[in-house]
Amino acid sequence: MRPHQKALETSASDRWFTPPDLLAEIRTFLGDYYDPCPARNAGERVESGLWQAWPSVVFVNPPYGRVIGRWIVKAMTEPIDELLLLVPARTDTAWFQSLYDYPICFVRGRLRFNGSTQNAPFPSALVYRGPRVEAFCRAFAHRGPIVRRIAA
Repeated sequence: MRPHQKALETSASDRWFTPPDLLAEIRTFLGDYYDPCPARNAGERVESGLWQAWPSVVFVNPPYGRVIGRWIVKAMTEPIDELLLLVPARTDTAWFQSLYDYPICFVRGRLRFNGSTQNAPFPSALVYRGPRVEAFCRAFAHRGPIVRRIAA
C-alpha cells in the first residue's frame, strides 16, 4: 500500500478525493467550474483556496478535518452564481446545520473516494447553492434522497 493511500483510508488525512464517476456527473451538471481544493498529493495543504476570490461556478470537496467549518462559511458567503459541495454528512455539527437552507442530496451508501481501496467510514452529502434546483434534483436524485429545510 502506498503511504498516501493509507492516509486516505484513515482519519490521519483530512483529504478525500472525489470519486471519478461522481466527478464526471458534477462536470456534466456544472460544466466548467472552479475547484479551490483541487486533487493534490496527500499531505499538501490547500488552505490557499480559503483566501482567494472564487469565480461564478464552484465545486468544493473541502478538507474534512477541523478546518471544514471555515470552508463552509466561505462557500455559503462567497458571492458566486452556483456552488456544489461534497461533504461528510455530519448532521450533528454546527457547520452542517447552516447547509439545511439549501437542497442536500444524502448519498446512498458510502463513497469509495479516489485512491482508496475501501468505502469511506462516513456517509456523504452533496449540497447545492444556486438557481437550478430542479436540475440539481434531476442530476443527483439517483444518488440518494434530496431534502431541504421546510421549517426552522
